Amino acid sequence: VDLERRWQSDALAVKPDLLSVLIGVNDVLCATPVEVFERVYATLLDQARAANPKLTLVLGEPFRGRADDGTRRLQEAVARLSRRCGAIHVPYQRVFDDAATRAPIETWIWDDIHPTYRGHQLMADAWESAVRAGY
Repeated sequence: VDLERRWQSDALAVKPDLLSVLIGVNDVLCATPVEVFERVYATLLDQARAANPKLTLVLGEPFRGRADDGTRRLQEAVARLSRRCGAIHVPYQRVFDDAATRAPIETWIWDDIHPTYRGHQLMADAWESAVRAGY
């Protein structure tokens, strides 16, 4: 919900043709109700679509090194919003869960929230793959 205050200046004012959004971990940590998260996020996405009907939206799901129920609920909300908006969905949790079968999760996410350099590379690869498939 913190993004709502900055949406005009950080997103709409730059008039993007492609808008990639990754939010939610702070909402989990602050115990934002999923209904509030989804309602506010939907409003922001609707504003972006109204500003540019041809806008390509890319929604990354929030992730954790060890996802809890709160994270999973927000991931489900992002998946619903992706379908609703015709957005490209990037399943980051699956990417990190798969990576954790190859090396300890700390190889990819050092503190359960922030990716390492290797984790950022996983994210970049997943984003590019999803976007290429979505075009």
